[in-house]
Amino acid sequence: MRVHQLLGVALLCAARAGAQQPDPRLFAPPSADATPTAFACTVETLAAGKDCVFEGQALAAADPVRQAQENGKTAAALGNQLCGRASRLATQARADAAVLAACQRSFVEKAGGCAADGSAPLLDAEGRFGAGARACYAAMSEVLARARFMAAATGGCCRCLTSAGCVKSGEQCNRSLSAGATGGACLEQRCGEACRAFLPEPSAPPPAPRASPAALPPLDRSGEPRNL
Repeated sequence: MRVHQLLGVALLCAARAGAQQPDPRLFAPPSADATPTAFACTVETLAAGKDCVFEGQALAAADPVRQAQENGKTAAALGNQLCGRASRLATQARADAAVLAACQRSFVEKAGGCAADGSAPLLDAEGRFGAGARACYAAMSEVLARARFMAAATGGCCRCLTSAGCVKSGEQCNRSLSAGATGGACLEQRCGEACRAFLPEPSAPPPAPRASPAALPPLDRSGEPRNL
């Protein structure tokens, strides 16, 4: 009986001693979880125009000059991939050819800016954009946003104007209308329905002339009242 009591006391003491020891995880060195989160800036968030966080961790480039060229090529390739998606509405089976051409041309122009920094790859191994690619990402996002606007707002009007012979270039038509230009007589006469949003504002009618007050009888200065 005494042996069992002593054994129980020993086990209780051991349990209490273990409970008093600190959790070893509290003293472990810090470590970061490098796996992508749902908020990371990726090619998909760029295509969808979503807000994101630049959490990419690309390794420093061994040859910055060559890496800058590669970054420009990567950005240009993304234009070929993403402009087709941005240049059509969900209800359209194919991209608007003029909007697509405008998007791709602008993307090539912006891709040159993406080649300015060759300190690291544009995308890390997980396909994320890092903080160093912020300016490049913003430029590409602007191009895609403009293409989505063209597809939704100016594409139908410019297709009509091109078919009617009012404009020579559907691409330039989309660029002009998206920049705030309004149409002329040909637009109004040939494509008034398709281009209703871009018709010039009608001039306000001139103000109506004010009615002149009724003529009053001449004043009699003789001092005698006059019968009116």
